[in-house]
Amino acid sequence: MNANNLPISETAAAALVLLVKAARQRRRYPRIGNLVPWQRGTMPQALVVALDAAILAGEDGRMLTTNLLFDTLAARWSDTYRKAVDAGPARISYEMHPDVLDASLQELRSHGLTLVRLSSLLDLIQNGCGLYRTERSPARGFMIDLTTETEELRVKFIEILVGDRATEGDYRRRGSKKRLLLANQDDGDVTASDASNGDDETDADAACKIVAGWKYNVAVPGPASQDVIRRLEATRLYLDVASFKKEFADEYENEGRLVRRRNEIDVELWDKYKVDVAKSPAKPRGGGRSARQWGMKHLKKRDVPAVKALIEEYDDLDVQIKQVQGVCQQLREIDSAPEEIEIRSRYYKVSNRRYQNADFWPPEVSGKDATKQNLILAEPLGRLPGLSVDTTRRGRLFLAAATRPRSLATSINRLRPLGGDPIAAGKRVPLVGVDVSSSQVQILAAFLGLADLEGLIKGQKRYWDIVAERACERDEDRKDGFELPREFRGQPGNKRLQAALKKAVMTWLYNASPRSITDTLNSSRSEYGPGLGSKENYDRDGALAHERDGHGVGTHARRARCRVRRGRL
Repeated sequence: MNANNLPISETAAAALVLLVKAARQRRRYPRIGNLVPWQRGTMPQALVVALDAAILAGEDGRMLTTNLLFDTLAARWSDTYRKAVDAGPARISYEMHPDVLDASLQELRSHGLTLVRLSSLLDLIQNGCGLYRTERSPARGFMIDLTTETEELRVKFIEILVGDRATEGDYRRRGSKKRLLLANQDDGDVTASDASNGDDETDADAACKIVAGWKYNVAVPGPASQDVIRRLEATRLYLDVASFKKEFADEYENEGRLVRRRNEIDVELWDKYKVDVAKSPAKPRGGGRSARQWGMKHLKKRDVPAVKALIEEYDDLDVQIKQVQGVCQQLREIDSAPEEIEIRSRYYKVSNRRYQNADFWPPEVSGKDATKQNLILAEPLGRLPGLSVDTTRRGRLFLAAATRPRSLATSINRLRPLGGDPIAAGKRVPLVGVDVSSSQVQILAAFLGLADLEGLIKGQKRYWDIVAERACERDEDRKDGFELPREFRGQPGNKRLQAALKKAVMTWLYNASPRSITDTLNSSRSEYGPGLGSKENYDRDGALAHERDGHGVGTHARRARCRVRRGRL
């Protein structure tokens, strides 16, 4: 039994020969000379398992980081590392004590994996050796792109590793994390996460925080929380496979709506502005411009806002597409996938005491107004008018079982062309979300005893309409230092103004600094427009709407926190 989960030397050698042959046909790094040093001792096994871990990270949509490489190697060549994982609570290097990491590094050196070789190995893994492509992330690490150009070599590489058992080896490739949990699938059938191939964050990190081997801020679900989790996990929904393919599936001959729009933006940016949006947006560690910013240096000043808006939309679409790659892969593996699939999700309580879904579920798909599309349910027929509804992306992808089959909503939904079967359509209803406007502000008002604010929220007007009106009034007051950008002046009904005010208020309640609020609003012009001006508009003394009218939640919330610390509340 191979306890360290290593391929035998013959398997590793065969995989390395495959990479060397591919390098002969390639004129760029890595060439044959870069791979030759990895043909001796344990080096072939180290290279092969590291590359396989990177491929698995790409299949799961995770980052390729230095920690991932260290965890992959230490789990196989360090006894100290494995003992620390077995003893817990740390599961990956990011959570371990520095002494454990130092001892693990020494044990890697004893197996020939010195710092120089680890650095060389990291370069090879980040390059991909022709198995995948990488792009540096603005935050940290690299994003892995399993392109069609690299698919042929990658398939052969994986086949060699899978065949290790047939040659008396014992290497087990961890299956990709399944994003879609079928309703009839038991939890025991779900692929377990492999900490050795993990990212810098784990499910354990979500349920608690671990630093230097010590666990803190642990979310322990009590009886009431466990009852909530049981109710959440009992929910069953239906994934509309046809709608999913239309929205996302670049694997289906680029027919996905989002994929088409992303590609259109890519072409428009290059043809009209000569901007290569595929260049990395990550800035150098020492500071300076990113490769993408250098590629925009030639732009005329009047074109910059339009280009930034297109790039923002491209990045948003690209992230959404990559998030569902695992679902696309899983749907391809399901033989004769029906028009709809019944699914469920597991839940756990995270360290901030919220309930988090563990599988693909509605919160991962946008339900914002920007995703709305008009769906025709029935064409005009004689004197009967046409019938259509506005649906968000979340409403198009997820369906629920009809609980009242004779209701008007279900009767209308019978016209929905679900697989051409009106009987099946009558059993499903689109998933409809209800947004409780300003619910958090209302809860805070009740908790802090702000009767005026609570009564204001209960009125006929939406709270954010009132806030937007107040912001416009203050902007028109010459004695007031609060100033709105020109685009928002005199427009309290502007959706982007209301979104900017909502984001500013909610992040300010979470004690965000004025500078961070300004940066957040400026980061998404499509959602927040020009923002709310300079950081002086968010001063702690009450620049936000209603602070000077005595309705300010933030001031009272801070006073309440002080009373809690003093034991008076």
